[in-house]
Amino acid sequence: NLTRYSLFFPEKRLFFQERQGNFEFRFEDMNRLFYSRRIGLHEGEKVRIYGGARIVGRAGPWDIGFLNMQTEKFGDLLSENFNVMRLRRQVINPYSYIGFMVTSRIGNRDSWNTAYGIDGIFRLFGDDYLSLKWAQSFENDRVNQPASLVPSKIYINWNRRREEGLGYDLSYSRSGDDYNPGIGYERRNNYTRFGDRVHFGWFPGEKSNLQNHKVFIEGITYIRNMDGSVESLQIGSGWEFTTNANSYGTISFNQYIEDVENSFSFSDDADVPAGKYTFYGIEAEYQPLRGSLYGFSTTVDAGSFYDGRRFSISLNPRA
Repeated sequence: NLTRYSLFFPEKRLFFQERQGNFEFRFEDMNRLFYSRRIGLHEGEKVRIYGGARIVGRAGPWDIGFLNMQTEKFGDLLSENFNVMRLRRQVINPYSYIGFMVTSRIGNRDSWNTAYGIDGIFRLFGDDYLSLKWAQSFENDRVNQPASLVPSKIYINWNRRREEGLGYDLSYSRSGDDYNPGIGYERRNNYTRFGDRVHFGWFPGEKSNLQNHKVFIEGITYIRNMDGSVESLQIGSGWEFTTNANSYGTISFNQYIEDVENSFSFSDDADVPAGKYTFYGIEAEYQPLRGSLYGFSTTVDAGSFYDGRRFSISLNPRA
């Protein structure tokens, strides 16, 4: 982990993978209101699950997801009950929907957390979509003010889903200091974020080896709510393409700014002291024959990194 934040790991257990789309409530940067790995896992250790029930399906126009599970006591962790309910339905047109989710994590009357979220995606015109999401969390030992932004999260996204011509993916999100979904995933806390990308694409025609390609400019800024200072910033530009053989590639050049309030460590002999850092990097990725039965992707990342340098290359098989 070359960041100062927790990593996101995808769910691998079949019980939670099946029909998991019915429980999806996602924000930016993999953040979500429900993250199933919070159930039956604690600090890398398995927690025994006594049992539970799940209902997934459709009732009239509504997509329904309901989950209830009970875990065993584990060390200092109480035996806990987990509940998730998700409702969603189409509105206005086949490409728009509104939804609602509520979660709870209860150990006893002195250990509980509950959260809810309201979301909607609306196709406004052509390829333009507007996403709106609102969530709040409440738990023991907190003031819990429903009319406040402190326990709340808001997310607004406007994107044009177009491969040819002008496209964009622009978003704003804000997470309050007390926002803490007990069965969710939130990589940072108490921040405001702006991003993400503007691109322009072409279809070069039958005589070209490329099916399509595009140039893009992207940038993401995280601002601390407490004082309005920039915590993290990434800005860059690049080019990506898809070949007629359905291979994919991209290359980008980026500048990073990180304001580190407290020193942290990557390993026993690699520390990052508090301070403000500016560094640069180049990243390239290639995926041959996307959609084939077997394959792999290659990623190369190189450049400066805090007060040092970084070079990495990875090969990721897929099947």
